[in-house]
Amino acid sequence: MPNHFHFMLQPNEEGCKPIVLKEKITHLQNLSKAMGKTLSSYTQAINVQNNTTGNLFQKKTKAKCLTDETIIQSGYAVNDYLVNCFLYIHINPLKANLTDELKKWPYSSWPDYYGLRNDNLCNQAKAKQKIGLNEIDFKNTTYLQPDKKIIPLLL
Repeated sequence: MPNHFHFMLQPNEEGCKPIVLKEKITHLQNLSKAMGKTLSSYTQAINVQNNTTGNLFQKKTKAKCLTDETIIQSGYAVNDYLVNCFLYIHINPLKANLTDELKKWPYSSWPDYYGLRNDNLCNQAKAKQKIGLNEIDFKNTTYLQPDKKIIPLLL
């Protein structure tokens, strides 16, 4: 995506330790802060390189806990939520008309999961195990649209 990106990460305990902000439990605050610092440093470096100023990304860093209690309270099984998040991330460039085929979009892990590329950024075995997809399931579901009722919970 030209103006934002999505990661589906499994942080360590420190990264997802819940904290209370404004009387609300917030998960992933440490991870979100670390990502924010990384993006700020990246933005500064690009601005120096290009002799420019300003933001490179649309919005502030936002992290979502995919196993949060609010998901379960919404009536969705955690696994349904994880699968829909995975689908949403990968179908995004297609829906935004940035590519006509997912395998052509170089800024996605989709070609890796589909077996067309062998990068090592993603731990595919762990991801497939976490979301409960085997090779056949993945190839049959990757072009499915995420559940429209779940999408607002992802954003």
